[in-house]
Amino acid sequence: MENKEKKIIKMTAEHLDRVHELENLCFEDPWSLEAFKAELTNQLATYHLMVDGEDIVGYCGIWKVVDEGHITNLCIEPSRQGEGLGRMMMDLVMDWARGSNICRLTLEVRVSNEKAIYLYEKLGFKSAGIRKAYYEDNREDANIMWLELT
Repeated sequence: MENKEKKIIKMTAEHLDRVHELENLCFEDPWSLEAFKAELTNQLATYHLMVDGEDIVGYCGIWKVVDEGHITNLCIEPSRQGEGLGRMMMDLVMDWARGSNICRLTLEVRVSNEKAIYLYEKLGFKSAGIRKAYYEDNREDANIMWLELT
C-alpha cells in the first residue's frame, strides 16, 4: 500500500528499536523489546509498519490463528495522530486479513480509550464483552471487539 510518501512494509529485526520506541511513546504498559524480538519468530505473527519517507510512524501486529486474526497492537506516533494514519493502517490490515483467508478479527482495547473505540466502531467492529482487570498496569478493563470480514 502506498499513499504519496507513505508505504507499508513488514517488520524485520532492523526495525525493532524504532518499533519499541513507538511502543513506549504510545502505551502506559508497553511491550518489552524482547517481546517484539519473539514476535519475529512467532509463526502466527505478522507486523506491518507504516513508513513516511524514512521514518516509521506506526505499526500494527496481528496473529493469524486458523481463520481468525487477533490484532495485538496498533500504534501511531503521538505527533502524527489525527492524520488518519490509524485508519489507513487498519484498512491495510483488514485487506491483508481478507487475502490471508481470515474470516473475523478481534482485539482488546482499554475501555477508557474512546478515540480507538470510535475508530474501531467506524470500521465495523462490535463490542462483544469486557475482560475485567485485563491491563496489568492499572487493572483497567478491556473492551473485546470483533469484526466479521465478508
